[in-house]
Amino acid sequence: MIGTTISHYQILEKLGEGGPTTLQKAELRRSEPVRRSATHFILEVI
Repeated sequence: MIGTTISHYQILEKLGEGGPTTLQKAELRRSEPVRRSATHFILEVI
């Protein structure tokens, strides 16, 4: 998932994982200056 762009966020690195979520470090690419944040993604279980 690193390097992937989801909406306006580019995923930089994986910070952690637990339960049904993954915590990723991401940059918001549509703003100036570029903002960094931590994002949670819920893993889809099939």
